[in-house]
Amino acid sequence: MNHHHKGKNRRFVRYAAILAAAVLTGSLSVTCAFAAIAPAGSDGDAGKIWIGENREQTYETLDKAVAAAGEGDVIHLQGNFREDGAAAKGAAVNKAVTLDIAENAVINGDGTANGITLSGGAKLRCSGGASLMMSGFKTALTVGTGSIVQDGKYVLDGNEIGFALSGTGKLQGSGRSALTVSAKNSSGRAFSYDSASRFIGCTVDVQANKELSEQYNALHLENASLTTKGVWYYFNPQGDDTVLSLDHSDFYAYKATGASAYKQTMSIHGPSEIKNGSVLTSDGSRITNTKAMKVTDSELVFKNSYAGGLNINYGGTALFTNSTLTGVNMRSTPLYGAGLNDPKGQFIKFTGDSVVNTPAKDKTADNGGADSPAEYIVTGGSFKIAYDAGYNYDVTTPTNGEENGNERLTLFTLTDTSVTSLNPINKKGEMYTYSVAKASDDQKKHVWVPAAKVTFRLNNGNASFADGTTKNKTAQTIRGYRLDDVTGNTRPGDPSDSDGSRFLGWFYRDSSGAEKAFVWDDKITEDREVYAKWDMKTVVYHNGRGETFISPVSSDKEQVTVLGYDVITKQSSEFSVPGKQFRYWTKDAAGKTQAILPGAEVSFAQGETSCDLYAQYDDLQYQVSFSANGGQFSDTSVFKQNPDVFEIQKDANGGETAVLRNKATYGQTLHELLGSFDYNKLKPDTGAVKTGSLLADQNNWNSGESGSGKSYRFDDYKLFGFFEMKGDNPEITGDTVYYLKWKDDPKIQTIETSGMDLPGDIWGRSQNTSSKTEVVCDGETFSLTGAVDISSVKEKMAYIENMFSEVRGDFSSIGLTDPRSVFTAVLTMPEGVKIPDDPEVSAEGLGDCFVLGKTSVDGQKITVTFTLRGGRTDYQKLKDAVDSAGVESPLAPGKNTISVTVGGLGTDGGKTADEQKLTVTGTVNGNFSAVAKKNDEMKRFRFSWSATQSDIGRDENATEKDTIQHTLLISKPMELILGGDILIGEDTEHEALHQVNAGDTVTYTGRLDVSSIKEQIQSLKDNYGGDADKITTDRVRSTFTAVLTMEDGLVLPENPTASLTDNDLFEIRSVERKGQRVTIVMGLKKEYTKFSDLYRDVTGVSDTLDMKVPGVKIPADTKDGTKLKVTGEVTGTFTGEATSEAGTLKAFNYRWQAEQTEEGRDFVIQDPDNKTIQYTISVVKKAAGKPDTPDKPDKPNKPDKPDKPTNLEKKKDEEGMGPLTGDQTSVLLWGGTALLAVLAAAGLILKRRRRS
Repeated sequence: MNHHHKGKNRRFVRYAAILAAAVLTGSLSVTCAFAAIAPAGSDGDAGKIWIGENREQTYETLDKAVAAAGEGDVIHLQGNFREDGAAAKGAAVNKAVTLDIAENAVINGDGTANGITLSGGAKLRCSGGASLMMSGFKTALTVGTGSIVQDGKYVLDGNEIGFALSGTGKLQGSGRSALTVSAKNSSGRAFSYDSASRFIGCTVDVQANKELSEQYNALHLENASLTTKGVWYYFNPQGDDTVLSLDHSDFYAYKATGASAYKQTMSIHGPSEIKNGSVLTSDGSRITNTKAMKVTDSELVFKNSYAGGLNINYGGTALFTNSTLTGVNMRSTPLYGAGLNDPKGQFIKFTGDSVVNTPAKDKTADNGGADSPAEYIVTGGSFKIAYDAGYNYDVTTPTNGEENGNERLTLFTLTDTSVTSLNPINKKGEMYTYSVAKASDDQKKHVWVPAAKVTFRLNNGNASFADGTTKNKTAQTIRGYRLDDVTGNTRPGDPSDSDGSRFLGWFYRDSSGAEKAFVWDDKITEDREVYAKWDMKTVVYHNGRGETFISPVSSDKEQVTVLGYDVITKQSSEFSVPGKQFRYWTKDAAGKTQAILPGAEVSFAQGETSCDLYAQYDDLQYQVSFSANGGQFSDTSVFKQNPDVFEIQKDANGGETAVLRNKATYGQTLHELLGSFDYNKLKPDTGAVKTGSLLADQNNWNSGESGSGKSYRFDDYKLFGFFEMKGDNPEITGDTVYYLKWKDDPKIQTIETSGMDLPGDIWGRSQNTSSKTEVVCDGETFSLTGAVDISSVKEKMAYIENMFSEVRGDFSSIGLTDPRSVFTAVLTMPEGVKIPDDPEVSAEGLGDCFVLGKTSVDGQKITVTFTLRGGRTDYQKLKDAVDSAGVESPLAPGKNTISVTVGGLGTDGGKTADEQKLTVTGTVNGNFSAVAKKNDEMKRFRFSWSATQSDIGRDENATEKDTIQHTLLISKPMELILGGDILIGEDTEHEALHQVNAGDTVTYTGRLDVSSIKEQIQSLKDNYGGDADKITTDRVRSTFTAVLTMEDGLVLPENPTASLTDNDLFEIRSVERKGQRVTIVMGLKKEYTKFSDLYRDVTGVSDTLDMKVPGVKIPADTKDGTKLKVTGEVTGTFTGEATSEAGTLKAFNYRWQAEQTEEGRDFVIQDPDNKTIQYTISVVKKAAGKPDTPDKPDKPNKPDKPDKPTNLEKKKDEEGMGPLTGDQTSVLLWGGTALLAVLAAAGLILKRRRRS
């Protein structure tokens, strides 16, 4: 402390001596100079100005120091200057000197003047880590033409403008950290610059408090960083000069919020260039670009924007080369896009090792594209985006540019992330280079390249893929690459045919038509139609657009019945050709050969195994209309003035529609359809009228009757009176109506009621069990019904009557204009419920009031609408129609229920678990509106309603009182494997082939041992703690199917029969022969409502069940020693529901198949792992003239100790059965499979009851 005070004293003495000398020599005025440079703080912090090395000679103002300095001199500044100090107020450094901040300097203005102005080649710097702080100025620091701010720390906060670069004035430091400038907490523009100014080697941070700073000049940064808040940029071009240039620089712009006109962070209207590792960040909104933007080895980042990211507009372009585009927290609007206005010539293009990074979650915001004719081009890079090919495909899907044929590309993810370059094949058949050295931020590489698609077709209506599905499967890869080079492809596996036809492999035809085996690991150079080849004949139907449908027929067929086009399209929607009406088939693609109608017979030529048929069509024609939407066009409208072009039609309510007389074909544009008629005349008719309404849009038509659809403006026009805009020219793909858009006439009284509650409910099989959980077995289809009570709607109709009480009894005198009513019912299915593409929908209670409208499916939502019938032009007609609606139901008294049933629903086993509960919810919303008129009195009525859960039928699982819901309980099958065998008599043919004489006829029998299952169910019943007689059962169903396949050489009866061991449980339902296969289907004999009855019938069955198929003949001319085999399959199901005395619901569900038992395995099958149920006979040729005599059997070896007899042997002994020969020979099949399921299911019921 003492040393410190001594130092201060010495300085004071020195200053006093200098001051005294100055006074004595007359160089300093005592009366004013002291006031001008008076220290703002202590002696050591007082401001000081000197020139060069002469620290002893100081100056009271900066202006005097500048006047005293010569060119090249250095003026030093340090310390504090008081609030009104003249040292810096309005100081001009206007010659080629250097102003050096020798030590920290603080200069405070009084808010009325500017600070320091550099001009004439002056320079400003800070030495030795010093800083300059200036505040309280209008403009703290101005840097004029030829002047430079060099290294240092400049804190220019708290001014109106922190700094202003004028002319060629620049900030130029030796590096970003060496020169830092802060202009925050600014009360005005914060900073300004001219187009010739430069930011070089510096870091600049700017904040305009009022968020109203506007910058219009070109901005150039070199190795610089600029961050601004509250600044809006409108880069206006000066000729063709670049308006934004970033060279190894960072520019971070926050959206200014001070004015509603600030829609973007910046609007770039001249050429721009971002290169050499630069980063441009737009935080809070988009960047609009209308000229050529080049981004090279750099990055654009967009954050926190609802308004999009890079918006290419009005002729703008953007070229990304080896650059990155990043989106963070983008919402509602795409990250990048082109073509909204004046789209011709616009493009956004990514080349080289570019990258696009987004969260890839929002298919709108985390995506980009271009509206035609603007272009979205990709020839390199990795794109982590939320692309959905089903969402705005033509906008969001890029091409590979004109040089590659402008082909739409496919987004793939590479399997091998070490790949840095690809060589895909373009549509011209040429390879091109696609760079992908850099991965996206998920460390994966997502590439836009031409695709080669492989479609796997079963080629067989009786076949299914290995996973059990039948719909065509597809795989795709980069054209010229293997399927495994990209992620997401799954091998189809080997399909199977339900009739046993042998799969021969996957094949395709090359460009010459030659058949080739398909190899998964081959490079795919073109789209391939790969078909399953079967050991059978096929009819191949061609749709003329590259799709085929293959119908298999037995290999012994010489003729086949031709299928109808509609039959095929129901099985394969891809086969349908939009815009075409099927006529007939021909055997040639050109349609020049004889027409073949569905149902006709076609023959296979000698040696042919395939027959090709080609669809021939007529073009469908579509109607294009312009609707007055419930109103009437004026007599001077373009529609009524051109009757040769338009036909005026009236709907049931008197509304007019102008229909184009020319009909459109699929894909034809509106301009093509109009021909020579001037499309500019298709403006909304401003003279059109509609009672109670005014025209809402004088420029645009609307695709929706409600006015909420897409707007179309057909005439050419100028946007903002300047930009030439072409009118819309939509493609016609179906009957099309464009509507006038109306709004309410405010002069008409509106009587409105909203929020009316209608009681509603959902049920499945029965409304009587609506509140109960419903069991749905995995794999079965089911339906759901939603219903509402419309009593309150009918009461509202009476309300209208009371409004016109003077006409009671003469309601036809109340005219109605544009009466509308719509009910919209939405069923929301949980994950795990499968919805067909075209659900079966029916309705009850619509009466003469409503018409069932369209049904749509969107994800897990099914939406059904019904609308008011037309022609209700007076209130009496409306009243009669409403009174006709509704049927009786428990939901509402009287005939007041309207219901909609949706069928064809199923379960998705891959998304559900056994005993999982799934909740279906429903909503119903509706409305009614009309303008009622009696003489000159008009009133508008508008009602709306929604449904809430009725007290009747409320789901027992519901947690919210008003939610309309119904609960499903998923029942998935327990898979069982059963033992099975085939025998002849009691010979299992396990130890030797069984011999049968040629010419004999045999009977096949099946047998299954179920004694152990019976013992198990008995044990479960004995151990059950409750009263088993009080367990109720419902929907107990069981079927099982046994299939025998006879090898060629065995002759089946034309109409085979089968018999089953007598029992109280099962009966044979059907026996069907198809070729060499016999299928026997069995089911339960009776309904079961009590577990005790089920238990009694199960335990009453014999330990073994036999099923016999007689009459199989071995032809007499069969060669001696011929071996003939029979194979068998058994599958079955058993399902039901059981409810305990306490009301607990449980489902039981079994599915089984049979396998060969080891003790009965066919003698010819040596592999113990082979579980094929099979029996092989050896044919013995009888000697001529000798009677049928069985061979003498070998004497059996006597066992040391007899084994305990099996149940099968017991059965044999009890029935006294012995070996049979000739016509008496029997071959055992199996018949007890279903019993096993019954026993197992019943056991499960008891087991679960016990647990509960």
